[in-house]
Amino acid sequence: MTIARGHRGRSLAIVGAALAILLVPGIALADTGGGTTIGPRVENGVTIDVEGATLNSKLMATVRFAVVCDEITYFDWDTYQEVTTTEGRLGGDATLLQAQGRSIAIALGYASPVDVTCDGSTVNHVTASVVAQNLPLKSGSALAGVSAYISGGGEGEGGYGQSGPTAIKLAR
Repeated sequence: MTIARGHRGRSLAIVGAALAILLVPGIALADTGGGTTIGPRVENGVTIDVEGATLNSKLMATVRFAVVCDEITYFDWDTYQEVTTTEGRLGGDATLLQAQGRSIAIALGYASPVDVTCDGSTVNHVTASVVAQNLPLKSGSALAGVSAYISGGGEGEGGYGQSGPTAIKLAR
């Protein structure tokens, strides 16, 4: 009987250890807000720089960013020729991360599609509204990142870019 209890105790210990291994990562992710990240800087015909952010409320902030994009070349099916244009259409998204004690507040949002000039030098100023996902936002330090793509002529892709993580101050 003593042997049976010994095996039972070891079995319970193994099961307990296995549960701890499975649950600890889930608890850590729940505590920090999950696995949302801001990707590294990427410039593929589009250069993006975060300019700052405004705290609109505990649930929303507006991220301001500047975009410079190269001319867009696409195939025009009406003329069967390559066409170059400086008229682009931007679509993008923004991420805001803010440390709050042992947790990280996450805010996500999109830039409404907007027309931009893509001549390699014009700075286009754009905003994206981000909405808190897990914790209220507060005034203070945060990280922001923006990803955007540009299309032109209704046909071709003009490029893609990411700002990379940028330290900002959230203020009203």
